[in-house]
Amino acid sequence: MMNCAEICQTSVNFQLSTSHFQHRLCEVCAEICAACAESCEKIGGMEECVKACLDCAESCRHMVEHNEVCEDMS
Repeated sequence: MMNCAEICQTSVNFQLSTSHFQHRLCEVCAEICAACAESCEKIGGMEECVKACLDCAESCRHMVEHNEVCEDMS
């Protein structure tokens, strides 16, 4: 869970600084958040954590997809 929180914060920091690496970091963030959701699901009784991690993973995937569309347009 700590890895998920850390990568989310790092991802936000990269986005705020408009780093050209932000979308690559979002790919990693999505993967880590999905793994965290799976882990929390196995533990049980952590529905809020599961939802937050899944929401974050989806948001990161969306950022990656948006970047790919933008790159295709350029």
